[in-house]
Amino acid sequence: MKTLSIFVLTLIFSVGLTLAQDTLIIENGKPCPPEGLVKAKGKKKEELEKLNRLKNRYRFPEIEDIDTSITLKSLLKEGDDRNRFNENKAVIVNGYVYEVKMGSVETCNCKSKSPQFRDTHIELILSTWDHEKEMRVIAEVTPRMRNQMAKRGVDWSTAKLKETLTGKFVSIEGWLLLDAEHLNDAYNTDSLDIKGNTNWRATAWEIHPVTEIRVY
Repeated sequence: MKTLSIFVLTLIFSVGLTLAQDTLIIENGKPCPPEGLVKAKGKKKEELEKLNRLKNRYRFPEIEDIDTSITLKSLLKEGDDRNRFNENKAVIVNGYVYEVKMGSVETCNCKSKSPQFRDTHIELILSTWDHEKEMRVIAEVTPRMRNQMAKRGVDWSTAKLKETLTGKFVSIEGWLLLDAEHLNDAYNTDSLDIKGNTNWRATAWEIHPVTEIRVY
């Protein structure tokens, strides 16, 4: 009976810990679950919540998760790439940081307007002269991963990343993600730039969330 009680308490603690990590507490003590805050209905709601859960992953990749065949150059390869990669895999890519900036207000972060709870966009290019919009790949630091790194004493705020990464060559590790919300903003899936807004990126594939950054 004592052994069973210990098992139950351990299980409760484990479940509680998982829920605590899954749920991000944003401004005013508001909880933000992994699926974020989506007001759409039906299939659209399901699709957005599934996408948000991928964006809000906070597990660091294991060696077996990393696809070493994928490089920044392969992410930039032209052509419709929506089925080219696997969202269950992580990558390590090397590139030059063209720009670092705060992301927009998004449903994955429960529409938070606080810089602390918004993503950080890191725009990667192959070299210092490949700065055209069709040569940029987006890597994103999320609030959940920012919290994980803070526990290690590392500052991943947008301001700090902008200060330390802009104009530097870096190695970035993280999970692959096809951000379907940007299919009409990317040259690989809108080659003529005639859909949606003006294109501002090469591909809708992202490194999102980023799990490690090295400057070299």
